[in-house]
Amino acid sequence: MGSSVMLPLYVQTIKGGSASMAGLVSLPGSLAMAIISPMAGRLYDRFGVRRLFLIGGICLTASNLCMGLLPLVASIWVAATINVVRSLAIGCLMMPLVTWGTACVGEGRLADANALLTALRTIAGAIGQAVFVGMMTALAASAHSGGMGLAAANMHGLNLTFLAMGACAVPLIIIPLVLLRGERSVR
Repeated sequence: MGSSVMLPLYVQTIKGGSASMAGLVSLPGSLAMAIISPMAGRLYDRFGVRRLFLIGGICLTASNLCMGLLPLVASIWVAATINVVRSLAIGCLMMPLVTWGTACVGEGRLADANALLTALRTIAGAIGQAVFVGMMTALAASAHSGGMGLAAANMHGLNLTFLAMGACAVPLIIIPLVLLRGERSVR
């Protein structure tokens, strides 16, 4: 979830765009997530959590790695396209994993589990945003103090941060391959 704040930073800090432009660049990804989320529920019912988990993990890892390799001269619309893939991945991951995770809880504890999950997701998102923005800022400052131009240093910090996010997303590929072997769905 830390990457949701990184795209507007990219548009405004590195590309010099306005806040309105940052919102417009983020809009296609938000629309893609709004479209895929209900579809992910139907796909979960049809194929189970394993396939959605694997597809979401691959797309999230790939989109983070693509942003990690994005050159400074790339158009902001390339970043917006990569963000659409990231948003589709999150849509394939969030709702099915919440459904799958709460399916193991007894009926009387479902409200408690849902509340706990929502709170933990909010806290983890805030921590992720703080960690990754802090990482980007520190890496950019280090590169700038090493003689790199400001825009190039900021892009360097952004690239390395997205590569770190890509590395953090790799377990989302491994978990369904190793731990969910043969599992279609929990009902």
